[in-house]
Amino acid sequence: RELGSQAFRQRDAFAEIVLSPVSTGGGLGPSAETVDRIARLLRETGRMSDAIGTLGPREFAIVAQGTDDRGAIRFAERLARAVAEISESEGLQLAIGYDAVANFCDAPMDPTDMLSRAATAMRRSQVESVAGRGSHIRRFSAGLN
Repeated sequence: RELGSQAFRQRDAFAEIVLSPVSTGGGLGPSAETVDRIARLLRETGRMSDAIGTLGPREFAIVAQGTDDRGAIRFAERLARAVAEISESEGLQLAIGYDAVANFCDAPMDPTDMLSRAATAMRRSQVESVAGRGSHIRRFSAGLN
């Protein structure tokens, strides 16, 4: 909430990204070691101003003030490439969902709502990734989720 308050006061962009590794080859999913490597990768890739945490044993969230829609996509693509490199033998990809606004002051919601929306988009991305269709990066859209 603090980052959201700061973005509101500064009329800054604000994004929330939720991600989870999924098996594209019908496997059991990521090993605990791979999940740990993804967590380290997130800490190394994130900015000092980003808040990075977990939502579950295999779900991560990033709160990024100063990041708009394009910035969220670039960050997600960079993470997806890095995870593909470290998990090549497991046949994993990241299912990524996000929600972003260009000016948080104009957003009719709080950071908790945005996190919920990003998680919803990520779960939709998981379904599409396992089914082998669709992009693994999905923005929340009320009509499609």
